[in-house]
Amino acid sequence: MEIIKESKQYQTVVPKDAIRKGNSTEYVLVARLKDTMLGKQTLAIKVDINKLEEGDRTVAVEGAFEPNDKIIIDSNKEINENDTVRIGEK
Repeated sequence: MEIIKESKQYQTVVPKDAIRKGNSTEYVLVARLKDTMLGKQTLAIKVDINKLEEGDRTVAVEGAFEPNDKIIIDSNKEINENDTVRIGEK
């Protein structure tokens, strides 16, 4: 017996840990460059998502992502919406 599970290819796949829950929505935080009073800063921006397909550890999602967004997966301290963030390498 052979079991084959076919899956579509999705543009955005994130670890389950990156998904946060709001009152009635699910969202991710993305690092996005924004103009602020202090000049250009990288901020944590909330992007509401829809789950398309869920695996054991990852979820295919769609949302209002911009081309240069970097999805925040983890950090060395708590991050909330509109916090200033610095992107590091793992």
